[in-house]
Amino acid sequence: MRELKFRAWDATSKKMYGSDSIGEYSLEQLQRLSGSDDDFTKFMQFTGLQDKNGVDIYEGDMFRIAGDVVIVAWNDETCAFSCKYPDDDKPYCDHFFGAGLAEVIGNIHQHPELIGGDS
Repeated sequence: MRELKFRAWDATSKKMYGSDSIGEYSLEQLQRLSGSDDDFTKFMQFTGLQDKNGVDIYEGDMFRIAGDVVIVAWNDETCAFSCKYPDDDKPYCDHFFGAGLAEVIGNIHQHPELIGGDS
């Protein structure tokens, strides 16, 4: 069974908090922080996988595969983490991002310029 852990992006301070930092909070505090009216704190779940450098892979992490940047996202249809192209019109891709085959190049919050977002 994979380890359940999360990290959190605080858009106000523009700081990423690792699972060690948010582990101090109770579930009630985390739910309050991630409430639907709070667009400033985004929680990302650990996929249970690591990249080729041993870096934990979370939702929102990005990889470069065959020249394209893809994002790790939850796929409701397959009930699993998958890669997704930044263009919402494209379907989920079938590239496998774990088992040490790829390298995390950033994430959607700290490196939006990699997918054409504001830096």
